[in-house]
Amino acid sequence: MFYLAEFGKILKENKILAIIFLCSTIGAISVTHFRAQVEKKLSLNESVNALPYFNALISQDINLDSVIRRMGKLPGVAGILKEDDKGIKTEVEKLKKSFGESLVKNLAAMNYKKIKIQLEPRIKTKNMSLIKEYLTRLVGSDHVTLGNIKN
Repeated sequence: MFYLAEFGKILKENKILAIIFLCSTIGAISVTHFRAQVEKKLSLNESVNALPYFNALISQDINLDSVIRRMGKLPGVAGILKEDDKGIKTEVEKLKKSFGESLVKNLAAMNYKKIKIQLEPRIKTKNMSLIKEYLTRLVGSDHVTLGNIKN
């Protein structure tokens, strides 16, 4: 009991120390109570368990909203992100520097819209290829360029 009385005196004399003690106690109790949420938030596994995806460049002649709506209804598709046009131009410029002007000349002349199609985490390889084939048939093979599936 002596130690508790002395601890109380120290906290009364040092207001800043009392505030720090109170906040750290509340923090420790909160962290232990919400342990699962804290582990999920701070877990490095979240970055490792990212969704598999592939990129597609679609000609501007195609109605992109209709394509996104139809692709979103497919089983196995987790989400579709529409990319901005500025990013595409910078990527084409990087390709020009890497592969040379002549090889990327036709690609740079065309106007594309970029979409990123995210797939469900445990989707099979066969289903991934079926989704890519559906996109090719939906848009037309002349109007789409598909990237590799990245896990």
